[in-house]
Amino acid sequence: MPLLRTLLSLLSLSSHYTDDHGAIFACSRDEGEKRASTIYYRPFQTWGSSAEWSASLPDDDDAVVVATGSEWSAVATLKGFVHVFSWTGVEKACFSVPGPVVSMNGRGNQLAVVYHEAAPQMGKLLRAPC
Repeated sequence: MPLLRTLLSLLSLSSHYTDDHGAIFACSRDEGEKRASTIYYRPFQTWGSSAEWSASLPDDDDAVVVATGSEWSAVATLKGFVHVFSWTGVEKACFSVPGPVVSMNGRGNQLAVVYHEAAPQMGKLLRAPC
């Protein structure tokens, strides 16, 4: 485990998510080293090393939040896009949200994305009616 922590700190881990199906990690881009923001996924149910995958985001974007479900993984980016990948790492969908992503959560085949409705203001919390 110390080796994994060292490796992830060297790669600038920005977000991670673990559930019953697997673990997903996002590493920030590094302009100095010209490294794109990268997502790493490792399923738990598969024993072979070929099951894990990684994907790089466009050079001008950065991973903010990640989540995973029963057959998919998702990453939200600084530019407001949510990329959804299959278990094999194929991008299945990409959509935008109207504000900065705060959090995501996955369960089964469902994904919840929480985002700011407007730019945050000092001392005020914006709440949407339930």
